[in-house]
Amino acid sequence: MVDSNDSSPSDETWDELSNLWQQSPVQKQSAEKLQSLVMKDSQKIRFWSLVELVLTLAFVVFGLYLLFWGSSDKDRVVAFLLLFYSPVALAWNFFYRAPIYKATSNNTLDYLDLTQQRIKRGYMLVRVSWLQFWITFATLLALYIVSAQQWLQLDIHGPLFFVKAVVMAGLFAVWSVWYKRQLKRREQTVAEIKKSLIE
Repeated sequence: MVDSNDSSPSDETWDELSNLWQQSPVQKQSAEKLQSLVMKDSQKIRFWSLVELVLTLAFVVFGLYLLFWGSSDKDRVVAFLLLFYSPVALAWNFFYRAPIYKATSNNTLDYLDLTQQRIKRGYMLVRVSWLQFWITFATLLALYIVSAQQWLQLDIHGPLFFVKAVVMAGLFAVWSVWYKRQLKRREQTVAEIKKSLIE
């Protein structure tokens, strides 16, 4: 039984509103701009998904080579890290991108919702990337201690290790700030488009 007091708009109403918005020249231009943003982002997502797949396959192949033909403790440790982290990272990236791969339809409202979801996922990417960074750093630090104690012959020792860690952290921090600024700009652009669509 349908509640007669339910005032929430139906799917047909949203479609009608979308069509009405696109009849206005300014609103039509905003809708086209939004569609262009969505299409460009979709192309970037497909490109980076392909790059990550190729890199993961390369890391796995190299890891298997080190595992079966490597002759040192360092080779076996690197093989384990590659064979473990590479598939895990690829699986997470697939989970991260699956809901934002493309819009469910060519509706303006769906494009707007997809763009906002991509922005939210972008902020989530920054947080998870920092988590991955600290996990990687902790792993390398543990290996450094193992090497220093000579439990395994890994040749990871000396101040150069910490210099590399600081440089890596600095570069990662720069990327994080830059990416957040990109997300902020995208938020402002989407807010302007949204405002023009509902005026």
